[in-house]
Amino acid sequence: MTNRGEVILIPTKGENPRLVVPIEWRNEILELCHDIPSAGHQGAERTREKIKQSYYWHGLGADVERYVASCKHCSQNKKATRSARCPQTLYHSGYPMERVHLDFIGPLPKTERGNENVLMMVDQFSKWVECVPLPSQTAEVTARAAVNEFFCRFGYPFEIFTDQGRNFESQLFRAVCELLHIHKARTTPYRPCANGQVERFNRTLMAAVRCFVGTTQRAWDENIAQLAGAIRASVNRTTGFTANKLMLGREVNTPAELMFRPPRDGSPPDLDGYVAELVEAMQAAHEVARLNIKTSQLRSKRDYDLRVNLRQYNVGDLVYQLDTATTPGKCKKLCPVWKGPGIVFQRVSAYLYKVKMKKSLVTANHDRLKICKDRVLPPWLVKEKKRLEQGNEGVEKNTLDNPEQNPKQSPKQTQDDNPPAPDPLQDSDAGQGGEGTEICRPAQSIEGKPSGVHNFEPDLLSSQEEMYCICRGPDIGDFMIGCDGCTEWFHGRCVGISPQDGEELGEYLCKTCKEVQVTKGVTSTPIKLRRSVRNRRPTKE
Repeated sequence: MTNRGEVILIPTKGENPRLVVPIEWRNEILELCHDIPSAGHQGAERTREKIKQSYYWHGLGADVERYVASCKHCSQNKKATRSARCPQTLYHSGYPMERVHLDFIGPLPKTERGNENVLMMVDQFSKWVECVPLPSQTAEVTARAAVNEFFCRFGYPFEIFTDQGRNFESQLFRAVCELLHIHKARTTPYRPCANGQVERFNRTLMAAVRCFVGTTQRAWDENIAQLAGAIRASVNRTTGFTANKLMLGREVNTPAELMFRPPRDGSPPDLDGYVAELVEAMQAAHEVARLNIKTSQLRSKRDYDLRVNLRQYNVGDLVYQLDTATTPGKCKKLCPVWKGPGIVFQRVSAYLYKVKMKKSLVTANHDRLKICKDRVLPPWLVKEKKRLEQGNEGVEKNTLDNPEQNPKQSPKQTQDDNPPAPDPLQDSDAGQGGEGTEICRPAQSIEGKPSGVHNFEPDLLSSQEEMYCICRGPDIGDFMIGCDGCTEWFHGRCVGISPQDGEELGEYLCKTCKEVQVTKGVTSTPIKLRRSVRNRRPTKE
C-alpha cells in the first residue's frame, strides 16, 4: 500500500506494478479506456488488454465484456463478424406461367431511344425471360410493359413475385393485379436474395450486354432482344431443357441452323400424329424438368445449409435492425450500420419477425436483426416493453383462472409454443437462403372507403383482430406510422408516406389532429406531449 492509501499489486518478473481498483472507480476506468476518442471504442479484447497493463480487479474480463457489449455506439456502428443464416426453404412452381418474377435493372446511361432501365420478367418453371428496355420505372410504364410484352402473349400468371419497389407496391400496380385476378407476393425489405430467380438472370444479361457495348455505353439497348432470345435458346442447368422447349414445345431456328441446316426426315408429317406427339413430348419434358428441378434444389440446399447460423428471438426482445438504405445527401460509409433499437412485436414465421421501431412497424428477416444489450434505453422503448410484458402476464393469469374458457393466447405463448407451419407461398425462392417472402392478397373493392386506401377481404379478418388507419384495416405487415398527436396508427400507403419518408419526418400528425390544431390555433405539438404519446400503440391481448 502506498502513502496515498492505494493498493498496488506486487508484479511478477517482467510485469509492471498495477493498481487494484475499488468498485466505485471501475466504471470510470472502463469509460476512459473505451468511450473517449483517445480510446477509440475498441473491442472487448483490446480494451481488456489495455486495462490489464495498469489496473486489476477481480472479474475484470467479464466486466469489460459486459461494458463493451452494452455500448450503444458500438452496437449501432460496428458490423457483425458473422451474419445469421437460416436453412434454405424449397419452393418451386410446377407449370409454365404459375409464378413470374419481376425486377428492374437500372438506371443505366440514357440511350438515343430514351431508355434508362430494363424490366426483367422470368417465368419460374420454364426459365423464360423477357427483357424490356424502358425510359422510366413508374408504375404505369411497368404495368403496361408487363401486360403488353409478356402476359398478352403467353397468358396471365397465377402469381407475380417482386421486391418492395415503389412501382410494384403502388396502388396502380395492385389495381392491375386485382383486375386481372393475379396473386401478388413480395420479398421483405432490402432482401434481393429472396427474389434470386430474376436476380440471377440480371447478372447473366448484364454480362452479355457488356460483351457488345464496348466503349459506346449509350447503345446498350440495341441488342437486348437478341440477347434475351439467346438466353431462352440455351439449355438451363436446373431444368435440363431450353426455355423454348418448355414454353413452346419446340426449339426455334437460330442463324447457325439456317446456314448449316442439320439433316431432317423429308417425309410429310402426319398432322394428327404430329399433334399427339407434340403434346406427349411437352408433357414428358415438363415431368423431366420437375424431377431435375427437385434434384437441383436438394443439392443446393445441401451445400447452403452447411453454413446455417440460426438466431431465434422472442416477443419482447430488444433488437437492432440492419440498415442498408442509402439516404440522399449522406455518405453511406459514415452512416450507422444498425438502426434502432426496437422491440420484437410479433413472430410471423420461423425466421420472420415484426419489429416495432420508434416511428414504424417493419417486417424483417432474422439475419437482419441482432440483440440489443444497451445500458441506457430510450424512454418509449422501456414503456413499450413494460406494456407488452404486462399484457402477456394478464393473458397468462386469465388462462390459469379460467382454463375452460380457452381464451386467446398471448403473442409470445402462441408463437413460441406453436410456431406456425411455413406456407409454401411464403417460402423464399429456390437458390436463396431462408424466408424472405410476404404475401399481399388482392381484395375486392368496398363501397364507402376513401380512394387510394386498403380494402380487405372479410375472410381475412378475424373478430379479435385490431383495426387501424382510415381504412379500418388490420396490420398486414406493411409499413405503418404512428401519429404524434393521438394513439392511432396508419398504413403508409393510405396516407402517402414511404418508409424512407417516415424515417426523415421529425413528427407526423394525422388529418384529424391537424384540423384540431388549426381550430385551436396551435402550430405544433409541445415537445413533452410529443414524447409521451409517440408510438403509443395498443398491444394485442
